[in-house]
Amino acid sequence: AEIAAMEAEAERVEFMEALGISEPSLDRINAALYDALGLMSFYTSGEDECRAWTIRKGSSAPVAGGKIHSDIERGFIRVEVM
Repeated sequence: AEIAAMEAEAERVEFMEALGISEPSLDRINAALYDALGLMSFYTSGEDECRAWTIRKGSSAPVAGGKIHSDIERGFIRVEVM
């Protein structure tokens, strides 16, 4: 809780390093939950918005597109992986 209350990023990093913590616990918990539930994220970006979407591991690109809008899944043409 003390780390989360720190406003300055540099101060947080220094405090965590002093305690031997490499990443926030919440990040590790989220990663473990995603793994246990068989989930993964993919990202989209546009002029107005960047967004993360959650899908099951192993889902096809058209299924991922369907998370954004059902028309994308039905009319899927290609995906660009970066």
